[in-house]
Amino acid sequence: MSVTEPDRDRGMPDGSEVPAERSEVPVEGSESVEGGAPRGTLLMLVRESTIVIALALLLSLVVKTWLMQAFYIPSESMENTLLKGDRVIVNKLVPSHVGLNRGDVIVFVDPDHWLPAQVPVQRTPIAAGVRSALTFVGLLPTDEGNHLIKRVIGLPGDHVICCDSNGKITVNGLRLI
Repeated sequence: MSVTEPDRDRGMPDGSEVPAERSEVPVEGSESVEGGAPRGTLLMLVRESTIVIALALLLSLVVKTWLMQAFYIPSESMENTLLKGDRVIVNKLVPSHVGLNRGDVIVFVDPDHWLPAQVPVQRTPIAAGVRSALTFVGLLPTDEGNHLIKRVIGLPGDHVICCDSNGKITVNGLRLI
């Protein structure tokens, strides 16, 4: 069989003919859903979003557990520097990996119930659960009301006296301002 010039124009470069109709072969998992988007694309979007959110929450939990944590300022004792209700981020590597210095601000658990009892805020069970989860992973500061924030005035080996004849604190015989 010979190919004539007009047939050659409709054919492929090697001289074979182009099929009159092309049949579309469906790709597995690509059935369309309402709106025209393939189902596979929607499933991939949901799966990727779930993975990203899970990794972000895991990273936040790791950061809160070993690196830093947010706290509310519970009292007026640090006023003019920090106000009651302010929020701070605390470096959790101190003092285990980074030493404390005089003048550093620290957060610690109230040892003798110096703080007044917290009045619990009434929340719906869903709001309380969401707040608890966000606090657990470190996205919200803890508001338990059992942490104090203070400035370091004495280090191991220092001799701290409260109060001298003028009502001032002394450290190693030197009066604090």
